[in-house]
Amino acid sequence: MPCTQLKCILLSEIVLHTGCWAQEVRVSQPGSVRAPEGGSVTLPCRYNSSRPAALGSYRWVKEEAGARLEVSDATLQFRGRVNGTPSRSFLQDRRADVRLRDLRPYDAGTYRCWVKIPTVGEGEGNGTRLLVVKADTPSLPPDSPALGTLGLWLGTAVGVAFGVAVLLWICRKRRKDRRDARPRTEALVQPPRCPTDVGPFPPHSRPSSSAPL
Repeated sequence: MPCTQLKCILLSEIVLHTGCWAQEVRVSQPGSVRAPEGGSVTLPCRYNSSRPAALGSYRWVKEEAGARLEVSDATLQFRGRVNGTPSRSFLQDRRADVRLRDLRPYDAGTYRCWVKIPTVGEGEGNGTRLLVVKADTPSLPPDSPALGTLGLWLGTAVGVAFGVAVLLWICRKRRKDRRDARPRTEALVQPPRCPTDVGPFPPHSRPSSSAPL
């Protein structure tokens, strides 16, 4: 009888342990997040489990060149720029968000959220791609009407500039042609000069000084 009870206890413990850890922790993340350089961003992470979580933990990693960097103050790249989710929000609201401050260009990349519930199991998200853009870069979708208006204005400005350049070239060419033709016209209308040896009498009719008086 004692032996039978011991077997039942061991069997129930094995079933309970296997059943608990067989439960899946489902973690969800957005596909991408966009934030300006020098600003802050919150990377959202939510999880679901079939049993309430009384205890658990989560962590974030950045996947970079085949390696995984832990997103925490312990990592030099993120030191002093990381804020996690309070324990109450993690257990009650099932959130595991992380916030990054003072974003830098090298912060861009893929971030993955991991959640572990001791009585349920462990799960990971699909990853969120963080895009860090310049502060003055307009965050407009490709099909935004503002982009169409901007393109129209740019096209008009280019057309006007080209037209003005053509007109200036024509004016300069005409002015040059006028300058080139002016000396030729003056040479045609200039009166002919008289020979220097022409006097009041032709050479054959001048009185001779040796003629008798």
